[in-house]
Amino acid sequence: MDFVPRGILQQINVQASFLVTGLIITLYLISRPGFRSSSLFVKAWVVVAFSLAIYVVIASGSRVGLLSLLLGIPLVLWSRYRQLWWHKKLLIILLLVSCGSFWAAQAGLYRTVDKTAQLSERSYSSARIAMYTIGLELVAKRPMTGYGIGGFLKAWNKQASDFVSRHPETGLPSYTTTTHPHNELLFWTIEAGLPGVMGIFVLVAGIGLALYRCGFQRGGAYAAMLLPISLHTQVELPFYVSSVHWFLWLFLIYLLLRHQTKTIKTGLSQSATRLIQIVAVFFATGVTAFMINTDRAQSALYHFSFDKNPKLSDLQIALKNLYFEPLAEKVVMGSMLYTSIQKNDRAKVESFESWARDYVKTSPELQMYEDLIAASLFLRPEGKGCDAIKAGFAMYSQNKALQQAVVHCP
Repeated sequence: MDFVPRGILQQINVQASFLVTGLIITLYLISRPGFRSSSLFVKAWVVVAFSLAIYVVIASGSRVGLLSLLLGIPLVLWSRYRQLWWHKKLLIILLLVSCGSFWAAQAGLYRTVDKTAQLSERSYSSARIAMYTIGLELVAKRPMTGYGIGGFLKAWNKQASDFVSRHPETGLPSYTTTTHPHNELLFWTIEAGLPGVMGIFVLVAGIGLALYRCGFQRGGAYAAMLLPISLHTQVELPFYVSSVHWFLWLFLIYLLLRHQTKTIKTGLSQSATRLIQIVAVFFATGVTAFMINTDRAQSALYHFSFDKNPKLSDLQIALKNLYFEPLAEKVVMGSMLYTSIQKNDRAKVESFESWARDYVKTSPELQMYEDLIAASLFLRPEGKGCDAIKAGFAMYSQNKALQQAVVHCP
């Protein structure tokens, strides 16, 4: 055992920013008038939960978690100090247990410092620095229009291959497809260009204005709550790997903006009221049916992937589902490829190759190139799959397996 905390339902860095948000919310709730009447049992649980959360954040070695903690906690204490003064004894206890958690998790703190020091070396052997540099090169080529929504992967792979050829020491991940540059602003600048960036800044300005209108006591606390996840979007992709982060962030935005709402009374005719009721019933029924179908589609994909004797017919539900249809199609085509190779069915392998070549034109995923190599080796054994190997290497020049394979190609 290495005694390093790991998230059970979340990746550990994502869990760290989630816990820091919870710590800040806890301090805000303590400052609310209703907490004064809380029982000793509730306050004891607050102390236990607070100390454990601090321990996990520090022991995780998460840089964004530690930075959010160091920025968010002082901000919420500063903005709510008058309300928190009523609970100074509890705050002293929280400070003491937090110091104990810091001491117990000091190994994680050392890892955080080491990782931060590596970034200061400005070496492309650091994957994060290399990713940001490649992203900025893409932005420099098309700052106004970007590469289109959904065009990130193709543009990224071409630029990354060129970058690796210029900087062989680059430490990009070689075993997976890069779908995000680990910076939300950079991602949307690459895809949407200047219009997308302007839209994001309008959103940020609107949130900033709402925080200002709330006043420092309340606005400062809301800003502290929004800080961990918002900061995390600039170094990773929390919204794409954790729906909990996405909904929590939206809920915090709602709490902020609800102070700016205006209530306008209006009357509706009986016909309009009935129409709204009918639409609501149909909408609720449709959403419920879709969610049930989606759940069945997800179960079908799971069983197909992990059962010992899966059947393609089990994926019919997934193939007809609006959400899972693209994934189900990939699973079906991949299964057909290797089954056809085993059965020596040349026609079906050719069908897969034609489909896969069209697929990688818009979504050049690493797994699809690996499948294309298998198809090419079967259809053209004399070529040893070199046509697909070269195409894959052009997109993933940092991939070790492709680097070794392309050496043997003429």
